[in-house]
Amino acid sequence: MIRFDLRQKLGPVQYKHFYTAYQKEVLEKSYLFYYPNKKTGASFKGDLKSRIEKLGNSHTRFKIDFSKFKAIATPILGGQFSLARLVMASPEEVYQLSKLKITSNEGFHDDFIAQLGKVFQYSSLTDLLQQRFRTIKCEVCYYCNRNFITNFIDLHKKGSKGKRVSFQLDHFYPKSRHPHLAFTMNNFIPSCAYCNATLKRDREMTSIPPSHPDFDFHEQFKFSHSDEDILLSPYSGPYPDYRRTFQLKAIYKEHKGVLADLRRKMQAYPKSWQTELAKYPRIYKPEIIADLFRTQIHEEEFDKAPLSKLLKDLGDSLGINDD
Repeated sequence: MIRFDLRQKLGPVQYKHFYTAYQKEVLEKSYLFYYPNKKTGASFKGDLKSRIEKLGNSHTRFKIDFSKFKAIATPILGGQFSLARLVMASPEEVYQLSKLKITSNEGFHDDFIAQLGKVFQYSSLTDLLQQRFRTIKCEVCYYCNRNFITNFIDLHKKGSKGKRVSFQLDHFYPKSRHPHLAFTMNNFIPSCAYCNATLKRDREMTSIPPSHPDFDFHEQFKFSHSDEDILLSPYSGPYPDYRRTFQLKAIYKEHKGVLADLRRKMQAYPKSWQTELAKYPRIYKPEIIADLFRTQIHEEEFDKAPLSKLLKDLGDSLGINDD
């Protein structure tokens, strides 16, 4: 529902450090997973073809599948086809690569699919990825904007064993159909367990991901209200699977108490009272609205607190944010 802009969230300097460290750690650990008796060096990035062949064979059918995979992926990756390049594909490249489905329905043979899945063995990197993304302050699910996904400390355990993460890293384009994107940083979306494991699961998504620079679902999709209910604006835009997959209509109807609370505050603190209060020195009306109603929220702050998108839209719909 809201955009996940990792570069903006970290800032250019920290983003570059995160980017470099992520690439090195993923490539090095995946290298050791396949070559446990070798030391990492200049070759640890590895050749993607040799990794796949190590797990299978090089018969003609395999070579045809690999050539097909490489021919499609190479132009998308700017002519650089490697495991390192796939790991660090940009959000725009991830979207283009998602159109490449490594399935038998797309003409790939089962043995090639199995071997590619072993090369991109996500389970071998789960702990590393959680540790790396733990350094980012992800506070609210990017799919539903309802649930906290903050880190916390288990006070009953000492040291690193006490660290806990309440977010899950969802593969926006599922690794079952897109094993080549299993390690790709810009295919991960921090989400709550309900959105990831219960609603989305392995569902194929046709829209651009929240990490894409053109993602604007939060702008095209609006909440409004009737007398007592929360309404969702009619929608026929380029994100048909978001509203359906995450069941936004059903879920947000359960938050009608937010609407009732805003109406109560509007009666208790009418605009006339706000205007009078704003006459006092150092008291500004926007601050009154922000403190009382919490509805004047910029879209860059939607990921700071649950239901921020709902509060902003209801504030607009009710006329709270007019001043």
